[in-house]
Amino acid sequence: MKVYGILLLLCSFLISCADNSNPIVDRRDEIPFGTIIHSSDAFSNQELATITLRSKSEEEEFLAKYPMSTTFPEIDYRRDMVIGILLGLRPSVSISVTIDQVKNIGRALKVYAHEFHPTGLYMAIGYPAHLIVLRRSHHPVVFAPIKIIRESIDSVIYGKWLFRYFEDVTTGRRDILPSIIRDVTIEFHKPDGFNGNGPCNQYVGSFTLSINNGLKISSLGATKMSCGNIIDEWEGRYFRALMDVNSFLHRENELKLFFDKRRQAIVYSRHEIPQLTIGAIEGTVKYFIDTLPWVGGEVEPSGFILDNFEWLYGEPSYRHNRVYVKDSILVPYLSRRVHVFGIIDTLFDYGIVIPLRQYPHVEVQSVRIID
Repeated sequence: MKVYGILLLLCSFLISCADNSNPIVDRRDEIPFGTIIHSSDAFSNQELATITLRSKSEEEEFLAKYPMSTTFPEIDYRRDMVIGILLGLRPSVSISVTIDQVKNIGRALKVYAHEFHPTGLYMAIGYPAHLIVLRRSHHPVVFAPIKIIRESIDSVIYGKWLFRYFEDVTTGRRDILPSIIRDVTIEFHKPDGFNGNGPCNQYVGSFTLSINNGLKISSLGATKMSCGNIIDEWEGRYFRALMDVNSFLHRENELKLFFDKRRQAIVYSRHEIPQLTIGAIEGTVKYFIDTLPWVGGEVEPSGFILDNFEWLYGEPSYRHNRVYVKDSILVPYLSRRVHVFGIIDTLFDYGIVIPLRQYPHVEVQSVRIID
């Protein structure tokens, strides 16, 4: 009877954790991936097809059924796998399909994608396809219904955007600006111009759009102020990335401009839409190495943890015993008590969400030493 009672309590605990964690996992447990094919002319299949390739033999079977007009890239199936959507015959090469996210949902990988129908179609037959590569998993792959987006391309690219971070598409690593840099923006205007605030200087330029979400910066000019080594280095990186942009991806209120042969991206959010909850917190800075066992690999040398902390406002409702802070300057704060103001997000420990393993993650807007 005693054993039965213990088992009953354990089952109740697990069910409670599952009920509480599902919405969080569905929102945040995103798996990084890289694009290997995103075009309207690589295949000529007539019908919709979804694929999952985990071996060379599966790849050979796929290519025998869906011959390609280009070369399939070399994939290390000991480490990686391929997921893809072939949309089938479409009346225009302007129509595209894009895999937006792959998430861990329970014991499956769920794939979310959208089909985009812009106005001003190029009247030629296309076969939209998007194939991605990601870390190998034995979990089954489930494709969510493809979202259909029917809107003018004007409503996708034009408007004002706020820089969030640089993203390494192949690893998922994100580099945010240090807190000493003001907001970085870009605003696209009809038909082909843009302007914005860089890390130091204001800038203007022109761009061209093409099929398959192609975007190329045609020209870029900026004022010539100097704001110090750190800021100037970030501005040089930002402007070089812009000049190397060759395509874009729009997802709801997020815009990614891809560069470095689509291996890197500049990630923006809509300027007028709040990104996440804003919070303010005071605590003692501890070295980032201490965080490695409990944040599931997202810690970087540019971050630190807060210990002995006190929330001023914005405290998350879930239980936590530490706070991870993303910032590029650690040394002046080490072992000091600081006031941190920034955007609150959530990290998970190895994809598991249970009590004391949900950690606030603050993307810094300002840090001030108070003791």
